Amino acid sequence: MSKNRYPWLDSGEYTRSRGSERRTSTRYAAVDSRCRVGWWEGPQFRELSAVLRNISTRGALITSEELPPAGVRAWLFLEGNAQTPWLQAGIVKASRTEQGCYQVALVFVSPCPYETFKAAAFGPMGLKPNAQNAAEGVSEDHGSRDWW
Repeated sequence: MSKNRYPWLDSGEYTRSRGSERRTSTRYAAVDSRCRVGWWEGPQFRELSAVLRNISTRGALITSEELPPAGVRAWLFLEGNAQTPWLQAGIVKASRTEQGCYQVALVFVSPCPYETFKAAAFGPMGLKPNAQNAAEGVSEDHGSRDWW
């Protein structure tokens, strides 16, 4: 008899709290959406490819063809941005989409570093100094603004 590792998926959706909206920071659609999700299984670090849908300084929404095992601490890495760190996160919510993949809401253990957030939400332009932005014809304050 096989035991479902995620019994909450059978009921449609798992949510830690059924209360009102709990977000404390605005989510932004991801510009560079390739990411990796990893977790530790004993001494071995496992990874899977995922798509970053949106991000805030406190959490992210990803889609993936697989789910990490229930109860593990997840780690999120933005591909294509080698200077961004792995971010430790908890799985808040997961549901199966109509296309058969999984949508997973993550909450970061520590606030997302601002440079990582800018890279995901605004793309490479969010990481360039003002002089480079000016040379490319981008508004002078684009690279210096605090977007939170």
